Amino acid sequence: VSTIHSLIYNPDSDDTSVGQPTFTLDEKSYLRNADLLILDECSMVNQEIGNDLLFFRRPILVLGDPGQLPPISGTGFFTSRQPDAQLTEVHRQALESPIIRLATEIRKGRPIPNSFNEEGLEIFSKADSKSLNTAEYCTKHDQVMCGTNKTRISVNRFMRKQLGFTDEFPMVGDKVICLRNNKDLAIFNGMMGEVTNVDDAFDLVLSIQDEEGHHRDNIPVHSECFTDPDAIKNMDWMTKKECEEFDFGYCITVHKSQGSEWDSVLLIDDGFLRWDKPQRSKWLYTAVTRAAKKLTIVRN
Repeated sequence: VSTIHSLIYNPDSDDTSVGQPTFTLDEKSYLRNADLLILDECSMVNQEIGNDLLFFRRPILVLGDPGQLPPISGTGFFTSRQPDAQLTEVHRQALESPIIRLATEIRKGRPIPNSFNEEGLEIFSKADSKSLNTAEYCTKHDQVMCGTNKTRISVNRFMRKQLGFTDEFPMVGDKVICLRNNKDLAIFNGMMGEVTNVDDAFDLVLSIQDEEGHHRDNIPVHSECFTDPDAIKNMDWMTKKECEEFDFGYCITVHKSQGSEWDSVLLIDDGFLRWDKPQRSKWLYTAVTRAAKKLTIVRN
């Protein structure tokens, strides 16, 4: 199992530019000798990457949900095509879940209600909630999600303050999320963990325990990730490679949540994509389907 980038691309070692790194297609990738490529979460693959995958002329079985968000850059390469097979029937047992019923209504283009309260699903406005502004309310869910980075940063700062974390950098017990893959360190984009040790004698070195209880020790991390997101964007590629990228993980965007699932989710609907109804439906659908057993939606 690997990501597409690690499978078919090599980072450009001569690239010293500021911002996003550049990658070149690895024409010697072992994909060229594969009998079959099984590609999950295909809605996240844009046209450029899709064409690069087809370059190897190997059979590809793509799996995904066309109702989910497209890639941040471009449109879905595979989901824009007619599928060979598509599951359309929602079985009665599944419809007994209010989360599945809500997701089905969103897929049909219908708006979500302003208020709702049934076991497993609760929807209300922020103005109606007197308990929202407490860390206890937020932390009783496995994961908090939102639409914008502005909301994400604000909620993470609020929750850390309420939980007693006083340093602007991670402390033991903090919840963090990995933002970039590194196979050598066994870390991957989207991996959640709890900080178990912090060494900041020279820079920031974290040890974490992931959600499955596995430990990763002595991970060098760019401290700028936690105080100035733009600092990483403006960093040259060679400097960026020296350390790993993490951020606080109490609240993440729905885009970052794709491919993950939690038993209990709190969605802060901050009005994201209200100017684009089709894309907002995909955003809501993606968010709702991250929750397996309990979903709470707070609408601004």
